[in-house]
Amino acid sequence: LIYRICRRYFSRLPSLAAVIFGLVGTASLYHTINNVHLAHATGVFAIALFCSLGFSIADGAEKPTRRWFAMWALFGFVASLMIVARYSSVLFLIFALHPILTTLRMQPRRDATRHLLIALSLATLAAIPLLAVQMGLWKVVHGSFLADSYNAKGAGFHWLNPALFGYFLSAKHGLFFWSPVL
Repeated sequence: LIYRICRRYFSRLPSLAAVIFGLVGTASLYHTINNVHLAHATGVFAIALFCSLGFSIADGAEKPTRRWFAMWALFGFVASLMIVARYSSVLFLIFALHPILTTLRMQPRRDATRHLLIALSLATLAAIPLLAVQMGLWKVVHGSFLADSYNAKGAGFHWLNPALFGYFLSAKHGLFFWSPVL
């Protein structure tokens, strides 16, 4: 999926290099092979699938079909999978602007508004079941509808106090330490 996304903008060799560097130059390979009980690999897959679906939806925005609306429902379900895998991935929802803005650009305003209202409703309805089940399980297990297993270990992400210095430079969990390609 990541290769396909890269190929939209780059030739084969740079796209392949990006995928290889992303796999071996980050912790992705480790989490895919050695630490499979964590949700990292699932999160990367869900993000890649979400972005890939966003491109496919945008490609069909000029003349929506039943398939286009079904893809919006799948887009919503995959968004919920992405968020359940790692709820800080909610930040990737900004990518949903691409198919939305493409639809607004490709269709007459009246049609686009109606189509997007239906599409976003389908996406929301498709996202709710998985989110509801997972949030219910978190409530039962952790006592909160939003649970972060890292918080129990003191390593969670705090939205109001993000500690960006530690996020990028920490030797324990820092982005640059774990992603030598960067």
